Amino acid sequence: MQGTRTAKSSSPRSASTSASPTLSTSSGAAIASACRTSSAVDLRRWTGWRGSARGGWKVAIITNGTAGNQRGKIQQTGLATAVDAYVLSGVEGIRKPDVGLFEIAARRCGTTLADGGWMVGDHLVADVGGGRSAGLRTIWIDRGTWPEHDQTADHVVTDVLQAMEILLQHQ
Repeated sequence: MQGTRTAKSSSPRSASTSASPTLSTSSGAAIASACRTSSAVDLRRWTGWRGSARGGWKVAIITNGTAGNQRGKIQQTGLATAVDAYVLSGVEGIRKPDVGLFEIAARRCGTTLADGGWMVGDHLVADVGGGRSAGLRTIWIDRGTWPEHDQTADHVVTDVLQAMEILLQHQ
């Protein structure tokens, strides 16, 4: 399932359960992508998405969770060594959708938001709304939890593998 879509939600779930990897291409475009740390299949795909398999993308995780909790998840799942950087709101003192978190992630990937890029996430406000505010193109991982909230993503997918396919098409 791909395409642009607007979704609505009256009861969004907490963004603290999602980690958002930020990606940048070798040409410098910043990208952010989210995968829930609870998904073993998604994690295996992310940890295996290295070097040439990324098509030139650099990856950084942006997360709103507490520093100790999210750092532990990132390290225990192998994502710490699979990504180029990670940004924890608990350390930085700001939370998605604040553009500052996206700026930090882009900088740690050796680029700026002005270079463009992507945000992939499953939280419409924090990930898609924040990414759009940062000037990034967006991919929303629709898990069926936002029936009443207005946000528009450039692409809508149902899992991180579909998001990775889109990113590889936009190298």
